[in-house]
Parts: sequence; C-alpha cells; structure tokens
Amino acid sequence: MTISTVGQLAVPVEFVHGDTTCGDVAALFHARPRLPSVVVAHGERLGVLTRDRFYRLTTDDAVPASSTLADPQVDAAIDWAALRLPASTPLSVAFRVARDRPIEQRYDDLLVDTPTGVAQVPVAQLFDVAAEGFAQQAEHDELTGLTNRGPFIARLTSACADANAGGRRVAVSIVDLDRLKPINDAFGHQLGDAVLVAVARRLSASVGPDDLVARIGGDEFAILSRPAHHVSPDIVADATGDRWRRAVATADPSLGPGTYTSASVGVAVSGTTADARSLLTAADRAMYRAKQAGGNRVVVQSGVEARYASTVLVADDGQPRMMYRPIVRVDTGRVDALLAEARWPRELIGRAVASRASDGADDDRVPAADRWTLHTVCADLLWFDDRLGSAAPASVNVPLSPAALLAAFDDAVIDALADAELPAHRLRLQIPSCADLDVLTSAEARLRRLRRYGVGLALDTVGTGSSCLHALSIVQTSRMRLDPALVAGMVTNPRDHDVVHMLAVLARGIGVEVTATGVDTEDQYTAVVGLGVDLVEGAYVGVPRERGALAELLAGEPCAPSS
Repeated sequence: MTISTVGQLAVPVEFVHGDTTCGDVAALFHARPRLPSVVVAHGERLGVLTRDRFYRLTTDDAVPASSTLADPQVDAAIDWAALRLPASTPLSVAFRVARDRPIEQRYDDLLVDTPTGVAQVPVAQLFDVAAEGFAQQAEHDELTGLTNRGPFIARLTSACADANAGGRRVAVSIVDLDRLKPINDAFGHQLGDAVLVAVARRLSASVGPDDLVARIGGDEFAILSRPAHHVSPDIVADATGDRWRRAVATADPSLGPGTYTSASVGVAVSGTTADARSLLTAADRAMYRAKQAGGNRVVVQSGVEARYASTVLVADDGQPRMMYRPIVRVDTGRVDALLAEARWPRELIGRAVASRASDGADDDRVPAADRWTLHTVCADLLWFDDRLGSAAPASVNVPLSPAALLAAFDDAVIDALADAELPAHRLRLQIPSCADLDVLTSAEARLRRLRRYGVGLALDTVGTGSSCLHALSIVQTSRMRLDPALVAGMVTNPRDHDVVHMLAVLARGIGVEVTATGVDTEDQYTAVVGLGVDLVEGAYVGVPRERGALAELLAGEPCAPSS
C-alpha cells in the first residue's frame, strides 16, 4: 500500500488521565517495554509524555512515585503543545513540520485527528516512511514511475562487471518515440504525458523478470537485458528490439485517435568485455541510425567491446597483469609511447571496477588499483631499459581513475618515480575527461605540481560532451585522446568525421597533440591520418602485449601500420 497521508500511519493512543500517579505510569512503561509514550488528558488539554523524558524526570529530580501527572514537576515533562495534525495531512507535509520543530521536541510522537478520535503516529515511523518515499522519488521518474537514469546506469555497471567475470552478456536498448512532438502540438502536453505513461506500461509488460526499463529522457527509454550465452547475439538483439518496437506501436484505444506513435530502437550487445558507457553510446548511435532511416525500425550493434574501463579486462591466471598497447606517431610509423592496461583476476574485477567508477573517496588514499598500476609501470620501464637500451619506450601513459583525482595522486606518482629512480618525463597521466568538473577543478593544483615536476598529461576520451571540452580549460595538457566511439563512427557517419576534424583543428590551435584511439581498421587509419592527427592507437597499429612480447616488437621497429 502506498502511504500518502499521515493518518495511514496512525496507531491507537494509550491515554492516561492527568490524575494518574507517576508510579502507575512507571508500572505501565515497565509492563509494555515497546510503548514509546503516553497521551495525557487533563481537562481539555492533551499532551504527550515520552518514556525517555518521564524516566529522566523521575530519576534526575527524584519525583515521588505518588506524584500525579498534574503536579508542577511532572507538568514540565509533558508536551502540552504536541504537534497535532488532521489525518488527511500529506505525508511530506507532516514530515517537514515534524522535522522543523525545536530539537527538544523533534523526536516526540505526533497526535492525529481521525474520524474516530485522536490517534498517535510514532515519529520514528514517520521519518522512516518519508525517507523511503523520498528515496523512491529520487530513483524513479515522477510521470511514469519507471527507474530513472542514475539507478539504471548503476544497474548497468553492475551487469557489466558480472559479464566481465564470466556472467551473461549485456544488452542495452534505446527506445525513442517517433511522433511525440506532433501529438503534443496537436493535443497538448497533458495527452502527450498520457502517451508516455501508456508506452511505459506496455514496455514494462513486455520485458522479462530480469530486465530493467528506465525513462532516461523526455521521450526516450532504455532497457537492460541479459542474453544467454548459447544464443546468437544478433538474433537476440533483433528479437528484443522488435519486441520493444511492437510494444510502442500498439494502439491504446483509451487515448483516442491521433495518438498512435512508433519508435526508433537501437540495440547494443556486449562482446568479450563490457562497460556501461560503451554500450550506452553504441545503443544511442544505433537508435539515431534507425531514426535517420525513417523510424519505426530496429538497428543492432553486436560485439560492443569495453573502451572506457581498462580495468574490466580479465587475467585468467588468478594474478593481476599489466599489458601495453603501442601508441604510434603517424609521421614516422614508430612507437612513440605505450598505454598501460591492467588485467585483473575475475575475483577482483568487482573491486577494480568500483575503484574506477567511484565518484568520490573516503579518505586521502589513492585507490589500490591506481597505486598498483603506477608502481608496476615504473618497474616495467626499468625492465625495458635493461633489455632494450635506447630502443626502450620513451614514456608510458597511465590512466588515472576519477576516484584517484580526489586523493593525493601527485604524492603517489612522485613516490613511484622515486622508488624506481626514473625521470618524471617517463610517465604521462591520462586524466579522465568524463570526471566531474568539480573533481577536475579540485585536482588542478596537484596536476600543476606534477606538470612542473616533469610528468606529462593527456586528457582522455575527448569528444563525448561539452564537459570534455570544458576540461581542456582546466587540465593544461600536451596531448588529448579522441573518444574511440567517434573514431569508430567517422568512416560511416559524416557528423563524427566533422567532430574529429574540428577537434584536430582546435588542438593544433592550442598547441596540443591529438591521439586517435580505437583505430581498428585500415579505413579508420586512413581517415584519421587525413585529418592530421599526430598519434594513433588501436588494433590496426598494435594490440596489447605483455612486456616480453612487446620488447620483441620494439626491437624490430618500425612496426606500424599492421593488421
């Protein structure tokens, strides 16, 4: 039952008369240990006497047990101005009124006037139910009652961690209504809202027990599902996407003529690795392709690999391992630097992902995943120097998590370099541009310190939103790394091509080198080189390798492009 009024929480009152002795009240409280208070009736007045206040008075002031509740000493313990509300008072109003009382009365029970007389509401229950209601409102869309974007992404992130640890694949569907604006324009927003509610109801009825439907925008819905391993991902994606499309297109007679709408559906299914951002981006792009093709159709992208969370990569031998991906300079075709990618054992993946995805930190300590990466990279650089001499990599890019940016990461970097006795320019920190701008701003002084110390900085995955461009004004960096989703789409999508071109021109204007990431095909390589990027990273120029295999590659430079 949904609780909306304070009267729904009312319980019978334990009345005592004002002439009742303190001894009788003490006996009552003793006999009923769960009774928090009694209501005192004295003439026309009603007051609340709490158990705690009664015992404090009788213990501290040594009031004789024979004293009556009307005695002056006991009167002081009774709240004769107790909060008294009509039973129809909305729960949220009752909560705020109770919360705003003086501190000494804030946790006293309330009196409620019901059709059958005065009842009582335990204030603890009022606060608990109100808190549950506020939490429900924060996590659910007010109009449709569906989960909203924040909890959906949290659930999706958890599903990705499970998939990376050997669980079922993850599928994300973006469902965008094709005709809501004409409906709003013709019939008004009230009927448009009714259409949204009806669509939400039909989508909810179409999903399985383990699926999750969310409203993530004005006329946009997202659905999380978990395909089984033994079924082809393309078949699953087509079938589920068409189910959502048909659910939206089903006419609702109660809404009247002219309210029919269809949907453009984009479905993304994870590959061997999964992360929430890559799947959402892929599903969103697929949905836009469906809309550009005329709407009322499904576009699928299967085998979407994780591109934004290197820590989700799996080490099957039970030990964390470090892999290195070559970063190749376009004008020479030689390896300019390496990108460190940590592989974590399956049993540690949940913790590793949590440390990367965290928006905050409990203290000033850098997350263990970041510290391990820093020290391992420094140790491996010494190993490369010993075996390759002048052919050793000049520097290594080390991704920092958003959680590390809230901690003393500058001390951690300097300590790792000092322990290995390496010059600072051998490390380049990759700063996540997706981090909250407040986090980047708070980290600015530490980044400035490292830059003066000689550590390089690269702004990661630029191009995913306006906040990333704003980050360029906060993080004074010598390199920026393009969002791999832009690179993946620029060959077929003119808008992605234009965005990459714009960013390359912007970077040249401010003296920043550009790395095109996720370059996996010859067409992508040709396209980014044609736009004047400085560096390239991706499967086309080199897959991740452990240090031994990479040393063999570096000894035989130049190495790019390769297949």
